[in-house]
Amino acid sequence: MDSGFHRNNCLLRVFQFMPKRVFQPFLRLLLIIPLILSIALAGSQADSQIFGESCLSRTFNFTSLSGNIELSWWQWYHIFEPFDNGRVLINNQEVWHIPDNNPTAGWVQNIINLGAYSGRESVTIQFALQASSEVNRMGWYIDNLQITSNSLPVYFEDFEGGDGGWVPSGPTNWQYGPIVTSTFKNCGFTALPYPEPTSTYSGTKGWGTVLDGCYNNYSGPFINYFPLIFKN
Repeated sequence: MDSGFHRNNCLLRVFQFMPKRVFQPFLRLLLIIPLILSIALAGSQADSQIFGESCLSRTFNFTSLSGNIELSWWQWYHIFEPFDNGRVLINNQEVWHIPDNNPTAGWVQNIINLGAYSGRESVTIQFALQASSEVNRMGWYIDNLQITSNSLPVYFEDFEGGDGGWVPSGPTNWQYGPIVTSTFKNCGFTALPYPEPTSTYSGTKGWGTVLDGCYNNYSGPFINYFPLIFKN
């Protein structure tokens, strides 16, 4: 005889024998709880599960590389950290992130070791900016990117001849071209001019998050809800 106790249908059986006056409030509660948790999480932090990331990506072949492999680039950044995040990912694994909300003192170089990816056929490098819903700053700018293997350059791009094959995706923040400067920029709630780069590190072109102003905040929450109508 079938006992009615089957794996994965306990909730269904509870609903089946639950009186209607109890069932409807119970179902409402089950559907509201995830929304409440999502809103609470969105209010406490803007992580990639809640807010979209604007990514600048390019895939490389490392099958001929071995030993000490390094990625270096010149950058200027100022973001509303910790609510906004800037990070570098290799094959979707974070290897570096913007440490704080202070602007860099001009252009600075950053170097990370990619030796763990030697010999791999597909190595995707991403510069990812994640923006919250309230305040933003002038953003993140990238120039003169290089990959070396045992101190010998195997890739170099200063972006003067084009975008270098780097591909932007996600909310529209990353842009290629010359930096457009001004004497006053209003970011978020505050009406104060913020530091901004006056040019690329070298030449006249590079990649940046909105080249003529503050990056776009509120990149788009992946939170959706729908109304429920219960009939007696």
